[in-house]
Amino acid sequence: MTPPIPFADYQRLAGVNWSTLSYMQTSPLAYRENLLNPKPSTAAMDLGSAMHAIVLEPETFFATYGMFEGRRGTKAHQEWQEEHPGMSDLKPDDWERCLGVAEAVTSLRQGKQARRLLRGTQREVSLRWIDPDTHIRCKARPDIVRYTREANGKLGPWVLADLKTTTSVDERKFGRLAGDLLYHGKMAFAFMGLRAIHDFAPIKVQILAVEQNAPHDCAVFTIPEGDIWRAVEMVEGLLAKLKQCRKRRAWPGRYENEMLLDIPPWAAGMNDNDISGVGLELAPQGA
Repeated sequence: MTPPIPFADYQRLAGVNWSTLSYMQTSPLAYRENLLNPKPSTAAMDLGSAMHAIVLEPETFFATYGMFEGRRGTKAHQEWQEEHPGMSDLKPDDWERCLGVAEAVTSLRQGKQARRLLRGTQREVSLRWIDPDTHIRCKARPDIVRYTREANGKLGPWVLADLKTTTSVDERKFGRLAGDLLYHGKMAFAFMGLRAIHDFAPIKVQILAVEQNAPHDCAVFTIPEGDIWRAVEMVEGLLAKLKQCRKRRAWPGRYENEMLLDIPPWAAGMNDNDISGVGLELAPQGA
């Protein structure tokens, strides 16, 4: 673990991070392309970053963002930029949404569990380690880390968490979103970093989810231990694949062999009563 550093300095640190490694889940080709030509951030991603900042680093938020009423690219916008050098502008609606998210987490009833999670934590912690199996240099920047100190002065079990803004904290909807976006993989990657650095694993891995729109409901989800360890296996597999690609200097696509096209039954003209051709046989009556 390194002392707290700005995100720009963290970005310059050498090492594989999760945002690039995750592309190996698609293919080595996708990983290589993203490494050479990173995708620009979207407006939704920029807003998420602003909400992230106001909750975890409010001083940084107010030093980095300002509200601008009007259209971008106009003379008024140019004048605003000159008066606020180096700052990013937010539309009034987005500015209010950011303030609403911060208030929900820090003050309102729905943020009670969030405040309990955030109490006594370190924010935006930079981790650097060498993966013991592949010897690949890695880095991560988990949002939230809390640790205890044992009676002998040594560090005790950690709590590891990330903040996610979302459209809904409904457990089923957010669970599907988390699976699609590999949130568990990101947390497992940081989990591996803490294990490598401190020789023990966090006892609890959590996600603080906050809705972007009013009333800005909040939820704290704990990722089950079994799911974390399965995600660790997935990450270890991606690192092993990366090591092999580096060694071979080859970056294959998703499929290297011919594939059978999997046409869904509805597109093939099949109905619920037609199971021919799908490998199923009916048992004779009375069997």
